[in-house]
Amino acid sequence: MKLLFFLLLPLVGCGQTAKGRAVAGEAYAWGQVRQAVREPANLPATVLPTKQVAVAVAEAILFPIYGQRHIENERPYKVYFIDGCWYISGTMPTQSLGGTFEIVLKASNGQVLRLTHGK
Repeated sequence: MKLLFFLLLPLVGCGQTAKGRAVAGEAYAWGQVRQAVREPANLPATVLPTKQVAVAVAEAILFPIYGQRHIENERPYKVYFIDGCWYISGTMPTQSLGGTFEIVLKASNGQVLRLTHGK
């Protein structure tokens, strides 16, 4: 029965349309997520190849958590590539009180290894 389900899944999932566009459908998405969890990913050597990409990903993570304006006020960022990871942190004026964010991203897959913000 499971085999039949997985054989028919692509046909059912890909046959849906939304305003003239082909859509995969939730059933197809469920199958893809389950497969991704079971099988190792076939990723490129790195998904965060440059400083610019790493900063863009970091900001996409940080803005919803701490607020875009707050994080942008911590520019310029300190960015270092160390042992296959991007270390990115905010800066603040010397006489300021408070802290800055710190995020460590694994370059090969984008995994967040550390995310903190000082007070």
